[in-house]
Amino acid sequence: MKKGYINCNIWQNPATAFATSDEYIIKVGTNQEIEELLCKEGAEIIDLKGMFVVPGFVDSHMHLAELGMYLSNVVLDDCRSNEEVVVKVKEKLATTKAGEWIIGRGYNEESFPDHQKPTRKMLDEISTEVPIALTRACGHVLSANTAALNAAGITEHTKVEGGNIDYENGFVEENALNNIHNAYPQPDVEKIKEYIHIGARYANQFGITTVGSDDFLAVAHDY
Repeated sequence: MKKGYINCNIWQNPATAFATSDEYIIKVGTNQEIEELLCKEGAEIIDLKGMFVVPGFVDSHMHLAELGMYLSNVVLDDCRSNEEVVVKVKEKLATTKAGEWIIGRGYNEESFPDHQKPTRKMLDEISTEVPIALTRACGHVLSANTAALNAAGITEHTKVEGGNIDYENGFVEENALNNIHNAYPQPDVEKIKEYIHIGARYANQFGITTVGSDDFLAVAHDY
């Protein structure tokens, strides 16, 4: 399907309009040139009213599948209290199926009134059966409920070189995070595809059209 875009400010180009055919740009020129090119075909002409037009951005280092997984789970970036964290986790619990974990990321207790991370007790009050693992915004600390710690084989006596485990509060740090991550249910190929599509659609919203993703080797599947 062909379309024309007129009255635009094209980056580093004196032209004011361009025409496309599906995903391809077929001509760049003046408003008159584009309108004359497409008028006989009944193509849609879109007036951009002076909007700035740039090529799609290329991100050469990105974790596309991980981004999709992050967006599919519990996003905690905008939480400003532990109460808000609990609300989001409970919402996810309502749609969680048997055998699934509730995985979240993005909380920062420094923006909470009490400056306290979500604790094991707090998460156990949400569920003692469904494993819950919430990673801090920094990616170096995780809050887990008892079910998650049990699934990872973590007890009050577990020691990890280069890591730290506060079993009482459910805090897992640095290298000890691998104990939790290794216990996550592994996505199958179809789920990985879904994550990629979700990540790509999100990137498109910011004008990113091409990425170099380096997270697929972390997935133990023949994709």
